[in-house]
Formats: sequence, C-alpha cells, structure tokens
Amino acid sequence: MQRTATKKVLSVMMAILMMLTAVLPASAVVASAINDDKTLATVEVITNPGLAIDDENEAKVRITNESKVTLDWYPADTSIGRYQDGWWVGIKINAPASLSAEELKNVKYNTNGGAEKSFWANKDSKDSDETHFITCWVPLTTASLNKAISEGLVLNWVYAFDWQNNGLDNDVQTVSISIDPSKVVLKKDGSVVYDADTFIGSAEVITDPGLAIDDSNKAEINITNESEVTLDWYPADTSIGRYQDGWWVGVKINAPKGLTASDLKDVKYTVNGSAERSFWANKDSKDDADAHYITCWVPVTEEYLKLFAEKGYKLTYRYNFDWKKNGTNSDVQSFVISIDPTKVLLKKDGQDVHVCLKGQTVDPTCTAEGYTEYNCISCDYSYKADFVAKVNHTPSNWIVDKASGCLTGGTKHIECTVCHEILDTADIPATGHTFEVVVVKPTCTVDGYTMHTCQTCGYVFYDNIVKKSHQNIVVDKAVEPTCTETGLTEGEHCAACGEVLVKQEVIDATGHTEVIDEAKAPTCTETGLTEGKHCSVCGEILVKQEIVDAAGHTEVIDEAKAPTCTETGLTEGKHCSVCGEILVKQDVIDATGHTEVIDEAKAPTCTETGLTEGKHCSVCG
Repeated sequence: MQRTATKKVLSVMMAILMMLTAVLPASAVVASAINDDKTLATVEVITNPGLAIDDENEAKVRITNESKVTLDWYPADTSIGRYQDGWWVGIKINAPASLSAEELKNVKYNTNGGAEKSFWANKDSKDSDETHFITCWVPLTTASLNKAISEGLVLNWVYAFDWQNNGLDNDVQTVSISIDPSKVVLKKDGSVVYDADTFIGSAEVITDPGLAIDDSNKAEINITNESEVTLDWYPADTSIGRYQDGWWVGVKINAPKGLTASDLKDVKYTVNGSAERSFWANKDSKDDADAHYITCWVPVTEEYLKLFAEKGYKLTYRYNFDWKKNGTNSDVQSFVISIDPTKVLLKKDGQDVHVCLKGQTVDPTCTAEGYTEYNCISCDYSYKADFVAKVNHTPSNWIVDKASGCLTGGTKHIECTVCHEILDTADIPATGHTFEVVVVKPTCTVDGYTMHTCQTCGYVFYDNIVKKSHQNIVVDKAVEPTCTETGLTEGEHCAACGEVLVKQEVIDATGHTEVIDEAKAPTCTETGLTEGKHCSVCGEILVKQEIVDAAGHTEVIDEAKAPTCTETGLTEGKHCSVCGEILVKQDVIDATGHTEVIDEAKAPTCTETGLTEGKHCSVCG
C-alpha cells in the first residue's frame, strides 16, 4: 500500500559488508554515471532489477525502491557474507579505475558511521588488471519491515568510502540504500511470503455518514464524530451482532486484500482488551470471492452518553486485529471508534431523543416553585423537573412611603423582602413643629430678637424684640503734645461698631526748650568741645558740639644730678610744663661711695697728744 505520511529515516546499524566471488548475474543493473576524473566509484545492483540507482550526484549515490520490488529468498553463503538464509539486497561497488591494487590496500570505509574497515580486507575484493570491487549485502526480515511500516519509517544503510585516504571525516563518497517497507514483496520458493499490503485492513461506516475515518496511520485507523452525527434506532438482529433494540454505530472492517479465507480462519481480534475472538467466528464474517469482512456493532445508550458526557470522556472501542497471527498483544492493526457524546443526536421513530444532564438548581421563592434544569448534552433543548413548593413571604421592617410633616400625616408599609409584595400598610400622624430657639442680642445698628426655627420643615417666626443701642462705649484718652509731635484731646467711640461718639481734636506740638551746652577747653591729652544746644524737654540736640583736638604737652627738661659719695644722682628727664605729666622719667644713679685715704697715727709725746690711725674720704673730706 502506498504510504502518504512523510517517512522518517530509520538508521539501522548493521555492519554487514561481506565478500562475493561469484560473477554478476545477467540481471545486474549498472550505474550509468561517467567518472571523468576517475576518483569515484560506480555502483551496480546485484539482486533485484526493480531497485533504482540515483547517481546524478556521484559523490552521494542513492539506491531506492521507488516502485514496488520483489525480493527472493537466498540460502546462507558465509563465503560471500550471507550469514543466514533470508531475503537480501546485494550491491556491487566498483573502486575508482584510477586506483591500483596497492593504493586500495589503504582505503577505509564504514557503515552507518560505524568502525573503520579495510576495503582490501573484504572477502569479495577483486584484484585483476580490469577492476577492483567489493559486494555489500543488506538483510531484510518480516519483523524489521513490519516495525518500520507501523512506525512510518524507511530502512536505511549508508556506506562511506575514503578513496583519497584523507580520513572518513573528510571528502568521502557515500552509497546509501533506502528501502521503503510499504513497497516490498518477499517470495520464497515461488510463493509470496510478505506483501506490505497483505496485513492492512480498511474500514467503512455503515450507519451514519457523519462519522469520519482517519487512516493516515494504517497501523491505527480512527473513526470519530468530529462533527455532529445523528443515530437512528435499530431493531435487534442477533444474526449480525445487534443483541437488542437501540442506537448503534456500525463499522465494516475489511480484511487485508492479500489474505484468503483460509488465512483468516486463524486470525484473532480483541475489543478493548477483551478475550481473543476469532475473525471467522464473527456472525457477520463474509467469505466472498471479492472480499472478506466483519461488521462491528457498537451500542450507544442514553446511560453511556450521559455517563461519559458528565466525565468529559469519549465512548471508545478499540478493535485490535492480528492479521499476521503472531499474538494480538503485538504487531496488530487497530480500529478505534471514538464517539464524542456531546455531538450525538438520537432519533427514534422520527422523533428526537434527548440525553440530558442535571444543570442549574433554582431554589424556591415566595412567588415561584424551585426546580432543577436538565440540559441536552448535544443541543439547546432543556426541561425543568424536581419541583419544590413555594416558601412563605419574608416580611420587612416598616418602610416609609410618605414621611409625615409637622402639620400633615404620612404613610408606611411592610413588604416581602424577596418578592416585594405589600403585606401591610399604616398611617403616620403629623409630628408638629420642633423649634430651635436662637436669641440674637441687639447691636449698635440692629435690633435684638428671639428666632424660632422648626428643625423639620424650616418654618420661622420672631419675638422679644430689643431696640438697638451702643453697647460698649470706650473713652479715647487725651494725648499730650511733645516738642515735635501734636497731641489729641480726650474723645469717645463704640467698641462694638466702631462709631466715633466724641471726636478727638489735634493739639499743636509745643516746640523745643533750648539749653546751651558750654564749650570745654582741650587739655594736653584730652579733646575739647565747642559750644552747643539741646532741648531740655525731649533732649534732642539742636546744635551739635564739635570736638576740639587735644593741645599736646609743653616739654620742660629736668636736668641731670651727679651722684655723691653718700647721695644718689638722677639722669636727665622731661615733663609737661602745663599738666606736669612726666614725659621722660629721671632714673636714679647710685651714690659713688667714699674714696678712703688713711690718716696716719701720731704718737703722743710728753707734752702733746697723739692720734690713732684714721681714715677720711678724699672726695668729700
């Protein structure tokens, strides 16, 4: 079967590079690329002419099965690298013609980035004058093909050759083999053992065209109601699996085209993981020349729809078919029927059958019953049920409709706080005036009075009028005039309103009373003053006294006095002859002291007195 999904690359790490000594079969396909520089290899397919070689880019040669290919069974031959019986793809890689056998001994290659291998160590390497080549064998198994199909993958092997001997990380030629498992047929002894289409069934909806089939992943086909679907009522028909009257979704599952009636007798399937069932035991299994199928009936009940809608789930039925007869727990094709309960409309005898879930609950009031609303899960239909009797009114406090006035009455009522129905009414008597009394005292300009104001309606009246008069007369004291400022006579005014009752008259200023300030003669050290004048009353200076400079000292020399033997002397000094102030002080000079001279003694005689030795001053005697 042609796969529409984009295929991913499955890198299967298989280090299978074996040697082949046999001569190429006549059916071999040879690459048509021209190696002008003789540095790139050419590639040939050995095993199957249906494989295509794309060598437009000679540095990256690709071998693919663009159309369906059939692979035959090969016996094991370890001498050329086929290590077991099986299905194999063989390719021959011819070394560049420019390389000698000696040069090829250093050439390395790897498979899928694996360990390096020696070109010349390959058992099938050829050393002749014409060509040097190796043969690479790739194994295929039903298990690897089935796994790749179920996962939407492509089997891929990449061989990298370092013809220039500069390392496999640089400037290599790659040869890739890509096998699309959906385009493979395996044969053994002339019989088809595996066909990609052999194990893929298909589905058809037989009850409602609104159900959609998504078979983009052949391994799991989904049948869903992405949009709204209508299910009709079906009578029971046990012969085809409808065991009771009701609403049913019917899906026809067609067995893979490649399976015969005999093949299907051993096929098992399960429903939602239940016990295995036999495909052929299904009551609606058909064994026609053209097709084999069974019909799967899924019951849709109101209870199921309600339960799954409440939980937000889908009604899901998974049918797993073991077309390959290798156990229904592995490698199965699944058909999944998923029903969104919120998109299902039920009909019976031409009438809509609504599946409703409990919705909003409305409490009873004093005017209406309570109830529960039930809403259809798939349309706007709803109904009310589970009614609860009305409750009693809840009376309010008195509510004033019209307030009473001082002279007029009002009205009031009691109502239900829920529905506002009037439960009782009453009159409100007039209140009479409620006065606030304010006494306003008379002023100098306004009469006094008592004001009565109603606090409710604002009515006002006045009484107790008191005539206006000056309430606080103040004497304005006289102000005596001064030498320079005028004075005022005594007056009167009202302290409350400020009105002048007796005006104060201005009294002229008295003028200054002059007194002479005598002049002062200057001295030697002090300044003098000129004659001036001032007012004896206010003390203001009328004529300012000017300062006369000091006269200065009149010097007189005090003569020096020489000291004597017994008396001190004085140095020369100076003093002022006017004020007697000493200007240069006379310092005391110490007395010089006596200058002794010895007076010799005189011996007395008989007739004259004698003298003792004496002394006298030679200066002062």
